[in-house]
Amino acid sequence: MHLHIEPKPHNRAHVLRGYEAPGGYEARAPYIFTATLFHQPDGSVQFCGALGAIPLGRRDYSAIKAALEAAGIGNINMERHGRWVPF
Repeated sequence: MHLHIEPKPHNRAHVLRGYEAPGGYEARAPYIFTATLFHQPDGSVQFCGALGAIPLGRRDYSAIKAALEAAGIGNINMERHGRWVPF
């Protein structure tokens, strides 16, 4: 999966999209994964609304986390069984 991270500064968020091939965003190809990242006042980020046409495995989550950290987005949390846990 090839990731594209799009900042949305007007609402303190980022949109994360995954594509089958490199350059998918630029080619306006259909994405196979999407999620929204909301920046919280304490500096943490909430990983929300993940939806994909493919099942994600441990390797996919590791790639997503590495891409976000490379983009300077850290301290990521996600909801799991009704509780916020580290991504």
